[in-house]
Amino acid sequence: MNATPALSAWSRTKTLLLREWMQHRFGWTMMLLIPFAIAVLTIPVANYSVDSPGEGPPPEAVPLIVTLASVLGTAAVMAVVAVIASLIFAITSPRRDHGDRSIEFWLSMPIPHSASLGVPLAVHLLLVPAIALLIGFGLGHIIGFVVALRLGVLGDLPNLPWGSLYVAMLAIAVRMAAGLALAALWLAPLLMLMVLAYALLRLWGHIALAAATAVLATLESSFGVRTLGRWIESIFQGVASAFPHGNPEGMAFTAKTLPDDMARMPMVLIGDFLSSLAALASPTFIGGAALATALFMALVVWRQRGAGMV
Repeated sequence: MNATPALSAWSRTKTLLLREWMQHRFGWTMMLLIPFAIAVLTIPVANYSVDSPGEGPPPEAVPLIVTLASVLGTAAVMAVVAVIASLIFAITSPRRDHGDRSIEFWLSMPIPHSASLGVPLAVHLLLVPAIALLIGFGLGHIIGFVVALRLGVLGDLPNLPWGSLYVAMLAIAVRMAAGLALAALWLAPLLMLMVLAYALLRLWGHIALAAATAVLATLESSFGVRTLGRWIESIFQGVASAFPHGNPEGMAFTAKTLPDDMARMPMVLIGDFLSSLAALASPTFIGGAALATALFMALVVWRQRGAGMV
């Protein structure tokens, strides 16, 4: 009897990535195209103006502001939509193989349970939001074109400082993508609690988790102790620190200073990212990472013991 040939780590990862793409490609495509189509169809009929006397930015700054707002706004919307969808897919992914009985196929493959569970989680929590953000930056140019056409400033777009503008926008895109990854790491213990609860008890697991949280919160309030509350609060403070924060010195972000601000943006964002990395040395993050690792190991044990069960 011939043994199943072993797969390299990259071959296993590639197989699992392809599986996620084949299963979710339609949903991912609609997730990005529907908000984009709604924006393109509604902008031409929207009722807004930037030429009120004494109000708004100076006329020469409108094309630059339109471009930045369109690109950054579209990227942000795409990222938020992707994060919401990815949370749902990630939390339910361990049960998916049992529900459609594909677990029997994956058991026949030389792929460890840690990979079959970890790769889908990484795809939905790390890869998809970052890709959606970058695609949003690309689609934002089309939105900016439509908005500029609607405002009558389309002819001014070629005069923009596109070199410094693209350097600044690329720096922002990379920084936001890195922020999404850091935010997912901060949230890992809470997310793994939800993933494991759903794997063990399906929807009842989340109901039990919510009930337990409510009971603990009530007890903490009654006895004046906020251990759970402080822990969750510190996690979300860490999530906030994962993204650009603070007010960089010398950057006013006004219509007049935008060209100079864009030139300084890459170096400012590098310093900001280093500050976000330094925040990972906190006890909250280290303890959360240890808890998330333990919960993931428990998920692997669950898969090993119940692999043949639906």
